[in-house]
Amino acid sequence: MTVNDIDVATHRVALSFEDGVTRFVTCREDQTVADASYRQRINIPLDCRDGACGTCKAFCESGRYDGGTYIDDALSQDEADRGFVLPCSMRPRSDLVLQVASTSEVAKTRATTYAGTLVGLERLSRTTVEIAVEIPNRGELAFLPGQYVNIAVPGTDVSRSYSFSNAPHEERLTFLVKLTPGGAMSTYLDERAAVGDALSFTGPNGSFFLRETDRPVLLLAGGTGLAPVLSMVRTLSAASSERHAHLVYGVSTDEDLVALDQIERAAAGLANLTWDHCVADPDSTAANKGYVTSLFGPEHLHDGDVAIYLCGPPPMVEAVRTHVSQGGVEPTGFYYEKFALAAPAADAGSTAGAPESSEPDRPNPPEPEPDPEELLPAPGARAIAGQTILPAADTLPWAGPRPAADDGGSARRIVKQVVFGPSEVSAGPTDDGYQIGEEHPDVQSSDAVFEARQALELGALELTIGRLGSQQLAGYRLLAESTLPYVRGDRFLDAQAYTEANAAFHDYLFAQTRNAHLLQAYQALGVKGRMEEALRTATWCHPRCATDHVEIVEAFEAGDRDRARRLIADHAERSKLTMRRAMAGTSRSTRPAHVSPGRFDDTLVVVTGAAQGIGAQVARRIGAEGGLLVLADRSELVAEVADELRADGHEALAVTCDLETWQGAEELTRR
Repeated sequence: MTVNDIDVATHRVALSFEDGVTRFVTCREDQTVADASYRQRINIPLDCRDGACGTCKAFCESGRYDGGTYIDDALSQDEADRGFVLPCSMRPRSDLVLQVASTSEVAKTRATTYAGTLVGLERLSRTTVEIAVEIPNRGELAFLPGQYVNIAVPGTDVSRSYSFSNAPHEERLTFLVKLTPGGAMSTYLDERAAVGDALSFTGPNGSFFLRETDRPVLLLAGGTGLAPVLSMVRTLSAASSERHAHLVYGVSTDEDLVALDQIERAAAGLANLTWDHCVADPDSTAANKGYVTSLFGPEHLHDGDVAIYLCGPPPMVEAVRTHVSQGGVEPTGFYYEKFALAAPAADAGSTAGAPESSEPDRPNPPEPEPDPEELLPAPGARAIAGQTILPAADTLPWAGPRPAADDGGSARRIVKQVVFGPSEVSAGPTDDGYQIGEEHPDVQSSDAVFEARQALELGALELTIGRLGSQQLAGYRLLAESTLPYVRGDRFLDAQAYTEANAAFHDYLFAQTRNAHLLQAYQALGVKGRMEEALRTATWCHPRCATDHVEIVEAFEAGDRDRARRLIADHAERSKLTMRRAMAGTSRSTRPAHVSPGRFDDTLVVVTGAAQGIGAQVARRIGAEGGLLVLADRSELVAEVADELRADGHEALAVTCDLETWQGAEELTRR
């Protein structure tokens, strides 16, 4: 029996905050309101989780509930009689309205604003300035190599986005700024800036950062896109990393070529780092004239076992992507950050937040030659036996949203052969002008999605460990413990419920980074969807998958960075093993044991009761033997069997109908 075999009533709980905002959650009768809230990403005040402190105390305006168990110090009898409750202990018995003694900001996170002083102002060339900033609370700022902040331009109401060029451990914060005529930040730096000026910035932002693995890296920088790459190299140097790395830095003109001495110093301590630079201008005095794609080859791509990090303008990103693809290489990870030139100050109001950067120009592609051939319609081509079957229709390009993740690979295959490229994870253009994304091979062949989750979580760990308060840790523990009831030993009691609780647990850490880009990057991986698909009929799981969650929280509570890192890495491996077993089990359970190839070639076969059991297995065997299938069943699950068969290259039509009725039989014959 699974946890969900017995239906449990659910109720709607309205959480009314002090600032007038009301949020709604759905809560089962066997759940506490706090548990339901955290699972649905609404982080109400919480500390003890078991009715011992009173931090979550709220007032119930209406509804019936079981108040649960708590101590008098947390909620007195008089308070309980007046309608006060503890969401960490109470369970609903009807719809509820609760007044929460806090603002709605507790239910979400936002980036922090830091105030500092401009302590360095150096013109590296006619087109580029390096600025340095110090803040008094430097210990509170944690960032990852590759991330950026939005710096408020003094004397204006706009901000501009710049990546850190220093490593996270360095006290002084440095940034590279490309000067553009009329730009808000450029005008400030050219005309008004002076050491000692007050500067403020918000962040850190972005999911473009160096992932911590031993895999070789290829670092590509265009123009002031060098800043985040410098931060990465300095981080590798500080760690005395032995990773094999190759860096290529490209600019448009000799005037844009800066910080070569900084690269040299950062690279000096890295025995396995090689680097080079190029200038696009054919009149340059540089040894290498051209683009970054000319300075890396197969020896830097390691047959695909490489992570590529690229920061530059959109044309550069696309040129590198095309170059690598044409070389027949599918890198394990392709991480990029695109940015464009900010508008002049006159237009700043409409482009606030766009980064002021300029990268190597790419020649515009030639206009396509007009096609001299005219496509002539063939009369009667849309008809069979004089009856129009395919009426003419105007087909417009798809303008709807693109799915965040594919369905595990089947949507990109025809007859099991990959036709479309690897999945791309992109947060799209952000409000501050950056577009950040990453690409990975098919998860079924590389486990890349779980490796990507691990890399993102290790980054989130660096931003949060030692910085979470007691309430945040209590919420984290609540979500960790909520995964335990669905696993016993090495068996799922309810794989679907585990998947839901697991997703809420992993989401929470990213939410605590106060970096929306990191949370979006994790969610865009589609881990939950992949788990739902693979674990739908799974029974086995690694016995530590759920307990890992609790141990990770314990490491956070103890401030033990090394243990937390080790647990996150181990948990990723155990998750991959669970998924592999589930996918292998699904394949074994559905694959016909005995097949006579060609026995049903070009034969139309109707299979009834095809949604499950014997009917589904009969359909799979006939499909494997060449039959053209019509699958009929009262259950809508028959459509999933048809989808499975089509994904394997068989022809199958699903019809949901009841063949015990005349109408059902008529529906089948009509289809």
